[in-house]
Parts: sequence; structure tokens; C-alpha cells
Amino acid sequence: MKTLRILKLLTLGIIGVVAVSCSSEDEYFADGSEAGNVQKTVSEIERMANDFGLSVKVNAQALEKTGCKVNMDSLESFFRSMAAINGTYTLASNPDGFAEQKPKAMRAKTRSAQNESYDLGGYEEPGFLRGYCILNYSIDDDGNYYGVSVNAGIQGYAMLGVSHDDVSAYVDGNNVIRISGTVTYEYDDGGLVVLKYSVTGTFSGGGSVTWRAIRF
Repeated sequence: MKTLRILKLLTLGIIGVVAVSCSSEDEYFADGSEAGNVQKTVSEIERMANDFGLSVKVNAQALEKTGCKVNMDSLESFFRSMAAINGTYTLASNPDGFAEQKPKAMRAKTRSAQNESYDLGGYEEPGFLRGYCILNYSIDDDGNYYGVSVNAGIQGYAMLGVSHDDVSAYVDGNNVIRISGTVTYEYDDGGLVVLKYSVTGTFSGGGSVTWRAIRF
């Protein structure tokens, strides 16, 4: 009888461990994923990003720390907003010696029900996140640029992560300011999903800057 009681307790203990492991609530898990299957959830996140034309790096350790709880609806909205950042923007000069990236009308990409194509709907840029680029410069008496610097990143009214930039600017031999580099965005405090964009552009009294999502 004592042995039987011990076996019952062990069985209850195992059930308890399973119950508190990765949740299987539909709200958080990708369709068809099993509790505790981190790799399968990583694959679902990558597939969703790819549906929006994005390449992402998923932090499996951060995912595991959350108990595999990922709100896929929120993640889809995030990817939609990040896909809308792609594009070419005007750099408009300012009398105070800087040029700023101007917004432009864009159409957001949304996944189809079959996840095979995009449905395009009216969508004023930029969604809840947007890319920005501010170019600072000075001009000498001969009209030559000098002292150039650039600040680029991703911002928004509902920041869900942190932006890092590695963008620089220089003046070439034709007195044209050239901008190039990358901006990385870490979604979620734990860096659950990371995206990277190339940022390139030119400026000479006027100009433009192009944002393009790239692979790591």
C-alpha cells in the first residue's frame, strides 16, 4: 500500500510539471504547435515574418524563458508595421543645416488567409513604428559640405523594443553626402525577434534615403 501511494504521488507530480510547462493556449501559440516545442514556435515566427517579406533572427533562449508564450496577433501587427518601413524617402533640407527624412504614403502588407500572398490596403505610413534619418552638415563659403553626421533609427508611439544604428555619412569627391549603414531593431525586452535594415542615401541640396529589410 505504501508503494502504491508513492507511485500515485509521483504520477501527480509529473502531471503538475506538465501543466506548468509551455502553455498551449491558442492566443499565444502558433497553430498546431505542441507545449514546450520551442523550435516549432521559432519556425512559425520565421514563416510569419517571411510572409511579410522580412528576415528575422529569433532568440530561442528568450522564447524559452517566456514559457513559449508569444502573442502571435501582436507579432503579426509588428511585422506588418516593420514591412511598411521598406521604401525610399525624401531628405528635405532645412535652413538650420540639417536634412530630415520625410514620410510618404505607403500601402501596408498584410498576410492572406492562406499565408501565400499579400493583400494591399490603404495605409498611411508608418504604422505604429517608423524609420527616421536626420542628416547634419555645414557648408563653407564655396558651397562645400563638411562636418557631416547622421542619426538613424526606428521609433514609434508604442515602442516594443530597442533600436540600434550603425549608419554613417561622408562627403565624396563630387561634394555629395553619401549615407550608408544598418539599423537593427530588437523586438520585446528580451530581444525575442531581431530585424535588420540597410539604410542608404545621397544628399546634395536635396536627396533621398532608402530603407530595405535585409538578412543577417
